[in-house]
Amino acid sequence: MLAASLFAGALVVAVAMPAFASELQRRIDESIALCSAADRVPASQQLDVLARGLDLADAALAIDERSADAHFAVVCNLGKATGLTGVGFGAIKAVHRLRREIDLTLALAPDHAEAMAAKGALLARLPRWLGGDRREAELWLRRALTTDPRNTTARSYLAEIEVPTAPYVPAADAPLAP
Repeated sequence: MLAASLFAGALVVAVAMPAFASELQRRIDESIALCSAADRVPASQQLDVLARGLDLADAALAIDERSADAHFAVVCNLGKATGLTGVGFGAIKAVHRLRREIDLTLALAPDHAEAMAAKGALLARLPRWLGGDRREAELWLRRALTTDPRNTTARSYLAEIEVPTAPYVPAADAPLAP
C-alpha cells in the first residue's frame, strides 16, 4: 500500500514537472520579449511595458527561484526601467535589487554572457557613490565578449567607456628633449 502511494506521488510529480517547466519558460520568454519590446514603443508606454515584464519575471521566479534565466529576466526589465527613471536617491532600492539579481544570475550560470554584459553596463553607468566602477565594468564587458564575441550589449558599452589614447605629439614650440 505504501509503495503504491509513493509510486502515485512520484507519477504526479513526474507529470507535473513538464507543465511547470513549460509555464516557467513561457513566463521567462514573455518577460524577455516585453523587455525587448520596450525599446520599440513610445516613451510614455515604456515603463508600463517593463513593469509587465518584471511581473512576469517575478512570476517565473515564484515557480523556480534557481532559474538563471528568470533572474536575468528581472535584470533586463528592472535594468531598463531604472535606466529610464534615472539613478538617484529614489532608485537605490532598485539598484540594490538589480545588483543582487545580476549576481544571482551569474552564480547560477557563470557563463551567462548577457548577465556579464549587464553587470558591466551597470558598473559603467552607475555613479561612483552607488558603486560604479569603470575599470571593473570593462573587465565584465570583455569577459562577456570572450564568452560571446557577438554580444552587441557588451560591445556598445565597451565603446562608451573606452577612451582612445592618441599618440603624444609635442607642441610645435615645445623644447626638444636632450
